[in-house]
Amino acid sequence: MFHAVCGELSVAGRAIAAMRSPTDMHIICVDITNRCDLRCSNCTRLLVNQKNLWDMSADHFRAALRSLEGFPGVIAMIGGNPCLHKEFPDLCQVFVDEIAEKRQRRLWSNNVFDHQDLISETFGFFNLNPHNDRRGLLSLDTCGTQLPRATSTSIGRPRSSKTTASSAPISARSRRRLISRVAAIMAHP
Repeated sequence: MFHAVCGELSVAGRAIAAMRSPTDMHIICVDITNRCDLRCSNCTRLLVNQKNLWDMSADHFRAALRSLEGFPGVIAMIGGNPCLHKEFPDLCQVFVDEIAEKRQRRLWSNNVFDHQDLISETFGFFNLNPHNDRRGLLSLDTCGTQLPRATSTSIGRPRSSKTTASSAPISARSRRRLISRVAAIMAHP
């Protein structure tokens, strides 16, 4: 599949062949938007350099979650800031509909805005990293009282949490099904 005309693996093929399979991961992140309220110079997502904003549709989010059927680990909703997605409440409902185990549903964000109740109902774990932004720190303070499992990785403002990620091994059958689904998705972007 990734062979060049001469029969050797292409650069992309070698990189993909060297990667760990998603079935070997404990956490799989689903990126739902590149919208972000911050402009961090050290953004690992390079969001500052992206001119066009995009949001994953609810149908695509549902398809992504269904492709992870049988995955026992954590499925995290990420983005720029997922809470800025135009359809964030709808995506939360899709998450609940598709992933029955609340402990598997996670959110990584820098600010929750007015979504504290929805986040508490939807996610088994919530990671808030306000990047020392004043509004994000205020969000952290609010979440500290409303969402007892909120955490922060900001220096000087630690909050702790008990994580409940599953470390149960995936069955060989589930692994094969997941690999074939990922391969099909990669083949038809």
